Amino acid sequence: MAVVGRTARLGGEVRGRGLFGGSRSRAGNVVMLVALAVGLVFALSVGGLVGVVTAAVVVAGAYVASRQSPTTGRSPGWEVLLALRWRAKVRRREVELLPVHLAQPQPVARTRAERRQLMQWAKTVRDEAPGLEGVQWLTVGQDGPAVLLHHPPGAKPYLSVCLEVAGQPPGLRAQRDYDRAAEAYGRLLARLAREDGLIGGIQSITRIVPLDSAEHERWAADHIDVDAPAGLAESYAELVHMTAGVSEMVRHFLVLRFPLTLRFAREASVYGEGDESWVRLVTMQAEWVSSLAAAADLRNPRLLTPHRLAALLRHLQHPGYPLDQTVDVTPTTWLRRQRAERRAVVVDDEWWHRVAVIPRSGVTPEPVHTRWIAPLLHGIDTPVVRTISLMVAVQPAAQARRRAREDVTVDQGIRDEALRRGAVDDGTQAVQLSSSAQRLADLQPGSGIHGAYWSGFVSVSATDRDTVMRASTTITDAAGECGIGHLDWLDGRHAEALPTTWPVWRGMEVQG
Repeated sequence: MAVVGRTARLGGEVRGRGLFGGSRSRAGNVVMLVALAVGLVFALSVGGLVGVVTAAVVVAGAYVASRQSPTTGRSPGWEVLLALRWRAKVRRREVELLPVHLAQPQPVARTRAERRQLMQWAKTVRDEAPGLEGVQWLTVGQDGPAVLLHHPPGAKPYLSVCLEVAGQPPGLRAQRDYDRAAEAYGRLLARLAREDGLIGGIQSITRIVPLDSAEHERWAADHIDVDAPAGLAESYAELVHMTAGVSEMVRHFLVLRFPLTLRFAREASVYGEGDESWVRLVTMQAEWVSSLAAAADLRNPRLLTPHRLAALLRHLQHPGYPLDQTVDVTPTTWLRRQRAERRAVVVDDEWWHRVAVIPRSGVTPEPVHTRWIAPLLHGIDTPVVRTISLMVAVQPAAQARRRAREDVTVDQGIRDEALRRGAVDDGTQAVQLSSSAQRLADLQPGSGIHGAYWSGFVSVSATDRDTVMRASTTITDAAGECGIGHLDWLDGRHAEALPTTWPVWRGMEVQG
């Protein structure tokens, strides 16, 4: 009998729970309320059949425009706004970025045409990556960890810090070994979700690039015996080149998110004042998480220094720069030139990137085992430069239990109403109710289980448009083997979405 091992249910949220039925965001609910108010005004002011029909058209239009798609999570109205926003960005030349440290002095404009050209050039010169606005680097000492202070537009501020881990031990392992590591990682998340916890979430990033044989070739040139037979040396060189095309380098990172709350401020005051106290507290917390990560087989955790984080951020934009090359990059020079296109973002006119979100509704409602996402990490026949980012925002058990109870109540109400009307369920209601009921059962007092919300992103990179499109298809197929029904490629927003796969915790709305 096959051993299934430890499982968990990640999918099942196939339909939102909107105020007006169906799947709607908060903005969609606001649109419906406004439409109802406008419709009521029309019906009362115009009166008669014309007023009633006009009101009905307004409400029906708002209902259709605000209803989210089960595949993308976006409503038709939002899709129209995204298309208009893209056209406006192209018209205003906001699709180009020239970092300040790469900008060259321009000659003095003497004619009107030269002044217009200079103004257009100035619009492209910025010092912030799209989707990563409002970041300040905080450090203490030469070799201290890189702590980032985030002030995202329209969101609450937070701090982030990045650790690199060596990943689980290599070699053959039994399923129980993976289950034990997964259970330890679950305990780590549960420790973070405590009421008095300071860490709001954890992001795991896996970076996978085809293995470059150049470093090994340099090592071999220094270590092969000069008296070795020429045929043996040539055979070894041929073997190195053959394996280079199919071998991959895998690197793992963890990012911790610290909401700037009153509790955090009180704890930080023990370590001093200002930014230094924040950095010291974050460092202490990160070292504590490192010990928990090591217990989950995430070996050799170490905090990234500013130069190492800068090198990583540069590599994620331009894979031609080695991930560990730190001698020529600083926190002020890691940003690269880019140009946004509708279906990709191009960095330094050399590397094309595409980003997809893993929709919660796209994940199978069936329980998945601890290695459910392995097909995205290993076993892809065609080498693909890719990054997988999974963000988990933790929530204390009491809050999560209250939300689960509300969701079960709504789902049961929808089911009972459908039964009353004699409607036949297409499976959606049963899956939705099963998912919320399972959450409520898991969160029973005394279980030690806390709540969590997750969000996943995947980016692929290649040196030309055709290759990156083929890579997208390859990754979509691999996602299907994970039980992910579809990936939502963020066309028109790849530039802003690219930081979702960087070690900065961007792209997930968190109630902090």
